[in-house]
Formats: sequence, C-alpha cells, structure tokens
Amino acid sequence: MLRKSKLRNIILILSVVLITSCIAKREYQHIEDSDSSSKYEEFLEKFPKGKYSDLARLKLAYLYEYEAWGAAEQTNTIEAYNSFLEKYPNGSFYNHAQKAIAKVREDNEWNAAVEANEVNAIENFMREYPDSKYENEAIRKLEVLKEENSWSTAKEINTIESYNQFVEDHPSSAHYGEAIESINYLNKVKAAWELADNENTIEAYQQFVKNYSETYFAELGRQRLQRLDNLFWEEALRKDAINIYTEYLNNFPEGEHVSEANKKIIDKEVDGIFQGNHGLIPPLNRVSSGYGNTNEIEVYNNTRYNLTIYYSGIESTKVTLAPKQKTKFNMVNGNYRVAAAVDAINVQNYAGNVTLEGGIYSIEYYIATSY
Repeated sequence: MLRKSKLRNIILILSVVLITSCIAKREYQHIEDSDSSSKYEEFLEKFPKGKYSDLARLKLAYLYEYEAWGAAEQTNTIEAYNSFLEKYPNGSFYNHAQKAIAKVREDNEWNAAVEANEVNAIENFMREYPDSKYENEAIRKLEVLKEENSWSTAKEINTIESYNQFVEDHPSSAHYGEAIESINYLNKVKAAWELADNENTIEAYQQFVKNYSETYFAELGRQRLQRLDNLFWEEALRKDAINIYTEYLNNFPEGEHVSEANKKIIDKEVDGIFQGNHGLIPPLNRVSSGYGNTNEIEVYNNTRYNLTIYYSGIESTKVTLAPKQKTKFNMVNGNYRVAAAVDAINVQNYAGNVTLEGGIYSIEYYIATSY
C-alpha cells in the first residue's frame, strides 16, 4: 500500500509539473513576440523556474539593455553613451555606442568651430576629422572666413596696395566692387596729398587732414603739422612776444601748445599793465574760507564799459564782462598778479598782488572820477 501511495504522489507531482510546464509554455508563447519588459517580469513572478523562465530571463536582460540603449540614444550625449557602456560593457550595442560617441563628439566639435567663427577653429576641425560629413561645409566656411578676414585687413590698412592685394586674392568676392571704389578714391586722395606735399604749408596740410581724415595720407599730414607746430612754437618762445603767440594760436588752434600760448599772452598782458601807469587794485572780499586747493571768485562790473580781469600766476586766466555783468570763475591756491582794464582810453588801469588761500572771494569794480 505504501508503495502505491508513493507512486501516486510521484505521478501527481509529475502531473502538476507537466501542467505547470504546459501553462508556462502557453503563456510564454503569448508574450514571446512582445518587447515589453513588464510582461516578462510578470511571467517570471508566476513561473520563477523552468525552461521558459530561463528563456524569459534571457529575453528580459536583452530588453533591459535595449531600453537602456533607447534612453541613451534619446539623450544623445557622450555622457549618456558612456554611462550605458559602463552598465553594458559587453552588450549587443557596444559598437553602436562607440560609433554614436564618435558622431556626437564630431558634431560637438563642429558646432564649437562654427560658433568660434575663426579660420583656426575650422582648420583644426578639418585636421582632426579629415573625412568628416561636414567636409564640404567646412571648406565653404573656411573660404568665407578667409575672404572676410582679408577684407577686414584691407579696410584696416586702407591703402591702395591693401585693396589691390584683396582684389588679386578674391576676384569673385562680393566686396570686389567696394574694393575697386576704395582704390579709385585713394588714388584721388594720393593726388590731393601730392599737391599738399608740394605746397608744404600749414594751411595745405590742415585742409588735407580735414578733407581726408580717415586715410593713410592724413596721418602723414598730421605728422607734418606736428613737426611744424613744434618748430613754430620754438620760434615763438625765442621771440617771446604777444603777437607771435597769437599768430601761433591762429595757425594751430588745436595745437599741442595752445594752453601754454594762452598763458604766455595773459602773463605778458599783465606785464604791460604793471609796467604802465596804473592804480592799485582794490583787495578781494573773502566771503568765506574754504579747505583745499580751489577758490571761487565772483566779479561784478559796476561800470558802463567792458571790463577785463587778468590773473597771472600758477595758472593764468582772462575774463571779460559786459557792463553791469556778474561772473564767477575758479582758481587754484597761490600768489597772483591781478590786473583790470576797461575799453576806454580815459580810464586808468589797475593792478596789484593777491594770495588765494582757499575759499570764496568777491569784488566789485566801479569807476571813480577825480579832477
């Protein structure tokens, strides 16, 4: 009886195994063509052991790798592909990943070269990727950049020679017409320069620089004017006369020595007033003391004539006021010779010395009649 019972149990177990195997086979066949990892996961939960379970595990491993590969492709970055290779170093998509990395790297290098928009960047890319899919585009880009660089150089140099070189190097350029116009214009400028150079006068150089200020020859003109400026100034210092300094200012209104010439004229005008018949100038009224190196001087011309005030010292200035006019001006601290004169021959000039020590000063000028 015991043997029959044991045999029955074995038969029962085999029947259960067979039935389970049949069910597993049927369900596996149902999902066999599916690409859903979740279905294989559900299958393995129900049938963790058996031939079909092993097949399901193999298929599930492939699906996991396939899904990871799809995610990497979707992201399409070097980091995503490297992460995939770390997880599946011997997987089915190893070669695909390596090719994808190379493609993304090439795309990134090309985009960086295009963004840099420089000849060196494009040339470096072409050396690194000699058979790139971007080869034709890179060649065209390089030609455009070289042409634009040549054009920029020609315009920067801005000479007949630089434009001729550009025309020779780029006869089909979109800038060809502009280059020819520039050549014709500069030939005109060259002829004008030769006339100014032959005349060799201040007026000729000044007129040339004014008319052609942005050209190469204008710089030559400015150099000639600078040389004449210095020569004229040296002669003015040697003669040391108001009319010579005035002549300098007339010839070089924007010259290097304009400030010094103006000071020289004021100082000499003050010398003349001091050396002539003059009265003693009234003292300044110090309205308030201040700190620092600046003084504000307020002057009121309480006469019926135009009044000119002169300050000669560390710095020199001259101010002319209309009748009944007030004005203010600033001077630095220091000792000054001060003079005052009106445009009337029968009115005496006045002169004297003042010391400015920082603050606000005021003075009123009027005419007192005496017999």
